[in-house]
Amino acid sequence: MNFLQAIILGIVQGLTEFIPISSTAHLVFASRLTNLYEGNPEQTTATIAVLLAFAELVGKRRKEISDFGLLDAIAVGLAQVLALIPGASRSGSTIMGGLFVGQKREAAARFSFLLSIPAITASGLLELREAWSLLPPESFTPLLVGTIVSGIVGYLSIWFLIAFLRKRSTAIFIGYRIVLGVIILVLLWQGVISPQI
Repeated sequence: MNFLQAIILGIVQGLTEFIPISSTAHLVFASRLTNLYEGNPEQTTATIAVLLAFAELVGKRRKEISDFGLLDAIAVGLAQVLALIPGASRSGSTIMGGLFVGQKREAAARFSFLLSIPAITASGLLELREAWSLLPPESFTPLLVGTIVSGIVGYLSIWFLIAFLRKRSTAIFIGYRIVLGVIILVLLWQGVISPQI
């Protein structure tokens, strides 16, 4: 991995980790574009983004974080499990769970970000342990640069999403995921891209 690849992947990771779209799928495409990794583009076709639309329609959106109780924690925790499905967004899943139990969009997003701290820390440490044994020594400096870039962009993404959800719905993210999923399926069907792992 060189510095340009690390910066590109850091930007993609930071932009997509906290916004309700699939960060894993976007990283697969960014890795392919930078000739770093041949991943599976079909990961983007799994959609939760429909359940999120349903949550937008039925959610009452009255609760602030100070009003959250045990039901909120259980609902959002169970929704976070959906992020184990390839192509599912962790933040999208948790925001969806929050909307279903009546949380305001902004409050659901804040809670989602708080829940991301242990999940991202644990997965990051696990990945670092694996990278330590797999990566050549010259890749660790680009990895550090990519991590820093991802952190900065991720912070800005959080700020953007909270400000965005104060006045708007998640409809733009739902539409984006549906359009992207259809494009990927058409490209796979036409043989433009392949589902190689």
